[in-house]
Amino acid sequence: RNETKQERGKEGRTTRTTMQVQFADAEEVKAAIKEVRTETNPTDWAAVTYEGPRSQKLKFYSKGTGGVSELREYLKDELAVFALVRVVDRIDDSDTVKFCFVSWVGESMPRMQKARISIHKAGIEKEFGQSHVQLAVTQLDEITPEIIMQKVCNSSGSASHVINRETGSADGVKGVRKSVVDAHVKAEESNSLSWEDETGIRAAIAALRSDAMPADGSAHLSWVLTTYAPGSTHIINLLGTGSGSFDDEVAPLLKDDIVAYGLVRKIEHIDESDTIKFAFVDWQGEQIPRQLKARLGTQSGQIVAFFSPFHVSLSVTRHNEISDEIIVATVAKASGTANFVLSETQATERITKRTESPVTTTSPAAESPVPAPEPAKKYTPPLRRTAAVTSVATGGQKCADRVCYDDEQAIRDAIAAVRNDSDPTNWALIHFVKGKSNCLKLLATGTGSTDEMVAALQDDMVAYGLLRKTLRIDESDTVKFVYVDWTGEGIPRMMRSKLSVYSFEIKAIFNPYHVDLHPTMKSEITDEIVMNAVATAAGAKVHVLE
Repeated sequence: RNETKQERGKEGRTTRTTMQVQFADAEEVKAAIKEVRTETNPTDWAAVTYEGPRSQKLKFYSKGTGGVSELREYLKDELAVFALVRVVDRIDDSDTVKFCFVSWVGESMPRMQKARISIHKAGIEKEFGQSHVQLAVTQLDEITPEIIMQKVCNSSGSASHVINRETGSADGVKGVRKSVVDAHVKAEESNSLSWEDETGIRAAIAALRSDAMPADGSAHLSWVLTTYAPGSTHIINLLGTGSGSFDDEVAPLLKDDIVAYGLVRKIEHIDESDTIKFAFVDWQGEQIPRQLKARLGTQSGQIVAFFSPFHVSLSVTRHNEISDEIIVATVAKASGTANFVLSETQATERITKRTESPVTTTSPAAESPVPAPEPAKKYTPPLRRTAAVTSVATGGQKCADRVCYDDEQAIRDAIAAVRNDSDPTNWALIHFVKGKSNCLKLLATGTGSTDEMVAALQDDMVAYGLLRKTLRIDESDTVKFVYVDWTGEGIPRMMRSKLSVYSFEIKAIFNPYHVDLHPTMKSEITDEIVMNAVATAAGAKVHVLE
């Protein structure tokens, strides 16, 4: 159980003194830590992270044999990661095993979750056991083999603090100790990539990117694929190039026992213009051992840099996860050309379709049938609507098994109106009714700016909404939809954790959308922030090389 020991202060306040952490898979975590602490075991790091953005429960994340260099590949900006790393500290002629506890808090994490981590950290460190060095980092350049070893040196007292008169700085690690650091650096360097016929591979990629037709009159390249040389994990050679489709030419080359990286060229039609898009493909066949995948993962930065720039990336292990159709759909979603706008007729049909088929659910408490919602009346957009917020009155309740809706039809009508290009309604909000933690009700709709919608949000409220925005790409206007998940700062911590249960069901009401935002303060959702998020997701920047 996740328990908090509490004490009463002199003024009657409750103060936290200790916090026990909760693991979803405690046995797997203990086993991984035991491997790291066993000197003869090749596993030299193990890490845990939270189950989800709002979860307080930790889970096993990963482990490996590649040390700090490998661990760095798993430190993502949106995650909090706690890890135990084993290193060897050489003092004179003897080797001593040292352990480093690493706490990583990504810079993109929500502020409230960062605050929660500070409460859990001591408990997590206790579960990992004693360590010689503790390192708290938020950026990758703060954790390298050299930094870890320097920390270990300082901790054991054998680091040199003598000032070099020529350089004016400390010499750092001295004598035989320095060779240990060098060994880690060399190990990292030995994992670096080399390219067999790099000139030929770069020429193929340049030809793929070029808008000019080949001088010999042949068809324009549409794909380039590379793989590891036989028996090597750090030498990459050219597997093939071609001008045909992905399904016909590339897919047959992707075997279950190979790792391959490639670039695919696609033409996207936007209105009357054609735009070239590039997709990076990272293929790791299902027969590739897990440990090998982890080791190759340390090279991902070098590989991505070699193939950059590109508009979308696809990391796949099975043939049903990638095809011409999937690549085109991914490009369309990234560039915002996928059409999620409903016409007036489609909006009406969607509402009617969802209510024509009678559905009977069972109330857990009474075990009695609950009738499905009444068939919807045809939705007619209002002839006039002012920019003022339209508050919605309470209707009759109709409950599902998990989320209860207060006038579900009003909610669906409001969302359909936002999706209807001919309707001036450009945002709609729903919220949990106070005193009913699982009952959703339409809060408001409007036709104004993002600020108008934000004005309807309160600090003690949980709300969800859909916002319609127009993004101009070249000479055309593209409609974008933004999903907003608002959890005010005044919401109790226990309620926040309970809300994650409803997340999937609520998102399904608003799907599809181009961008999702999760603000907790009004300053985190403005017109500028929304449009920046939409523009970033749209991927409208040109990456074609001249």
